Amino acid sequence: MGYQLKYTYHGKSYTIKQLSKISGLSRSAIYQRIQRGLSVEEAVESPKRTVRIGLPKDVADEAYDFIVRYKIENDGIPPTYRMLSSKFDMSTSQVRVMVGILVKRGLVTIGEGGASRSIQVVGGKWVPPKKVSHAA
Repeated sequence: MGYQLKYTYHGKSYTIKQLSKISGLSRSAIYQRIQRGLSVEEAVESPKRTVRIGLPKDVADEAYDFIVRYKIENDGIPPTYRMLSSKFDMSTSQVRVMVGILVKRGLVTIGEGGASRSIQVVGGKWVPPKKVSHAA
């Protein structure tokens, strides 16, 4: 049998497999949390779950805030997936997952076909500027 890495949890030594049974999380989820710098206790006991591709849910919250601010600052035009990718330093496929989280939460909708600038904030409404009369 090969070498198994042991982690100290509440003063006792455990393998990732044992920690997985204790926490109910997958082995990869615990390992990823430890790799990201969480202590073993935090990795096992933290209620914060990660979504596909190891994306923390709080990143989706930051993305929602960014989308809303961007639309306000840019006359209702949403950011592109590539802009979000650059802003959050992630791939466009991760951005699509992140936007999918926002859709599932009911915070945004995506237009037909999922075009890049089709992100709409639920409850958001674009108000056109008042007409300016041009006196001659």
